[in-house]
Amino acid sequence: MVKLAKYTLAITLMFTLTACSQNEEPSFNETTNIIVVEEQEMSQEALYLFSEESDDASVEEGEAEYVAIGIDYVNRQEELSELKEKISSVEIGDRVRFGGHDWSILDIQDGKALILSDKALSERRFRTSVPRVVVEDPTITWETSSFRRYLNGTFYENTFTSDEKKLIVETKIVTNSNPWFGARGGNDTMDKIFLLSYEEVVKYFGDSGQLDEVPEQLPAGRREAAYIDDQYNELRIVKNIETGLPSLWWLRSPGYSLEAAHIRNDGRIYMGMHYNEHLYTIFGGIRPALWLDLDV
Repeated sequence: MVKLAKYTLAITLMFTLTACSQNEEPSFNETTNIIVVEEQEMSQEALYLFSEESDDASVEEGEAEYVAIGIDYVNRQEELSELKEKISSVEIGDRVRFGGHDWSILDIQDGKALILSDKALSERRFRTSVPRVVVEDPTITWETSSFRRYLNGTFYENTFTSDEKKLIVETKIVTNSNPWFGARGGNDTMDKIFLLSYEEVVKYFGDSGQLDEVPEQLPAGRREAAYIDDQYNELRIVKNIETGLPSLWWLRSPGYSLEAAHIRNDGRIYMGMHYNEHLYTIFGGIRPALWLDLDV
């Protein structure tokens, strides 16, 4: 609403300039090539509309599109320019500003950086179907999940500008089966945005060796959640961008059968629950990851 109001102001100023021309000539700043109305405050974005550069077709068409989805285009271009200035010298562990969010650099390979959002950006359920609807195909893989559709559809389109999208590298994503319970990981995919797997969480947040220690099966009829609970719990805790509170965050790896693996709000890695327990109503945070092109 604020951004739309700024552009409404810009349109109003056009009529103001017309009215002023009938009585008093508005001043013209030759240095900035911007028409200035006396005693009229204008936002940076509104001033930009009156510059000679605003005649650029890409700006005229792009601005309206970005305003409609809530993107501050001018600010984003400044952030992108700053990122490009330092992108060739970034290191693992650094933080970068990209797409309006803060990201941590987890890995650097072949001119690309794997980055992960510092916050959980939204709260979503793994599935909304009731058990009887999914009984014929109880396992939802990363390939068929609503998370993947959301991240590579709505999130990708409404989060990044066209210039930012050029830096996102489409990557082959491999999702392994659950090493504790055997739930299948599904087919490999090609994605721009994805969630981490448990192997990646262990690799980048600390490996206590528990992922390779398959627990003994429990007696028939008993249900008990299975976790990786180690000295790296605290490093895996993330806060929700809106509430500021620790949030459960989803992984792309499968749980036991009807589930998805995730990181609990206390940092434990949830591997699944024995004997087909399911997660239909739990909301968890989305923490996007992507490979960023460093050769720009």
